[in-house]
Amino acid sequence: LGADDYLVKPFTKDELIRAVHTQIQKQSVFQQELSSYQQELKKLKKTNHQLQQRKHIQEEMLKTLVEDLRGNFSKVNLAIHLLKSENDQEKRVQYLEVLEEELKWEIQLLEKASNLNHVITTENINFLQRYKLLEVLNQYQENSHNGMVNPKF
Repeated sequence: LGADDYLVKPFTKDELIRAVHTQIQKQSVFQQELSSYQQELKKLKKTNHQLQQRKHIQEEMLKTLVEDLRGNFSKVNLAIHLLKSENDQEKRVQYLEVLEEELKWEIQLLEKASNLNHVITTENINFLQRYKLLEVLNQYQENSHNGMVNPKF
C-alpha cells in the first residue's frame, strides 16, 4: 500500500532505531542513484546538443552544395545549348572547354561532399566552438547564400 517498512507493536527501541537506520540507508542509496542518473542525463543532453549542431552544419553544407551544383548545371545547360547551335569551330571548342571546366569543378565539389562525415566530427565542432570559428563558418555560409562570397573560393 506504499509503505517502505513497518514495525509490529510492541517494538523495542533497538527495532525502531534499526528501522530508521535502514530507511536512511535506502534514502542514501536512492540519492546516489538519482545523482548518477542526473549526471548521465546531463551527458546525454550534451551529446544530443553536439549531434544537433553536427546535423545542422551538415544540412547547411549540403544545402550550399546543392545550390552550387544547381548554379553550375545552368551554366552547363547554357554551354550545351550554345554548342548545339554554334557553327563556328573556335567557339565550339570554347564551349567544350567551359563544359570540361565546370565538370571538373563539380567532380571536385562532390568529392569534398563525400568527405563531409569525416570532416564534421564532434571533436571538430568542439574545436570550432572553442576558438569561435563556428560563428565565422556560419557567417561565411550566410554570405555565400546571399551572393556576397564566391562559393568556389
